[in-house]
Amino acid sequence: MILFLDLDGVLHGVGRPKFDNLPRLETVLRDFPEIDVVISSSWRESYSWDVIVGFFAKDVQPHIVGMTPVITTKWPPYPRHVRHEEILLFLKERDIGNRPWIILDDDPSLFCPDCKELMLCDPGNGLDEAGEARLRTRLHLLTRGVTKRNAS
Repeated sequence: MILFLDLDGVLHGVGRPKFDNLPRLETVLRDFPEIDVVISSSWRESYSWDVIVGFFAKDVQPHIVGMTPVITTKWPPYPRHVRHEEILLFLKERDIGNRPWIILDDDPSLFCPDCKELMLCDPGNGLDEAGEARLRTRLHLLTRGVTKRNAS
């Protein structure tokens, strides 16, 4: 199971303390050890791997397994839903498109309107209690029968 993770608008809401929702996500990850996290946030363009992984608690860091590629196009046609395309490219490059996956983000404009894997957070609150409950429900449905051994 792969969780593609945005940071702004998910781990903290706009105008809220940085990463105030991170402990909530870390608790979810501890409860779902079969989940690998791939950073899809624009933070991956400004911060190194070590810095981004360092935001997470030591016991959660092994869940963070990668970052999506950055698509930069100088000529048209430009990607219409760039973050969605970056995630699909990650899946294709790693040949893991058959694993279940979910996206946690706050900006629907970065994704195709019919993206069923997208779970949106309210950008003002990020992953609040209600969002955590929705995430847990989706993860329970997606991880039935998935173990760490057969998740790769």
